[in-house]
Amino acid sequence: MTEFIVLLILFFFLFYIVREFYFTYKIDSDGKESTAIIIQSKQISSNTGGTINGEFFITFKNESGDDETLLFQETIPQLYASRVQVGDTINIKYVRMKNNKPMVSFIFN
Repeated sequence: MTEFIVLLILFFFLFYIVREFYFTYKIDSDGKESTAIIIQSKQISSNTGGTINGEFFITFKNESGDDETLLFQETIPQLYASRVQVGDTINIKYVRMKNNKPMVSFIFN
């Protein structure tokens, strides 16, 4: 029984890692660029590797030209934290998944 639980935990861990890589690949290959305005920015955590995990509420123009709002979490380098403050404008890349929810990533030039 213990081996089954360990294998189950390992499976879900690997599934999560593969899923994150898939989302990143889809955004890079099929993503559309837009400009977003940060409505709310909250730091959730940070680590010694120099990144922060944040929760961001943004508004952007989607592919049909309509304003769309989205709440999502993103890990960004600490260096760019000052560029994602409330009221700032930032470039994003997004792709719509099968559930019609966009997956978003910031573009730091």
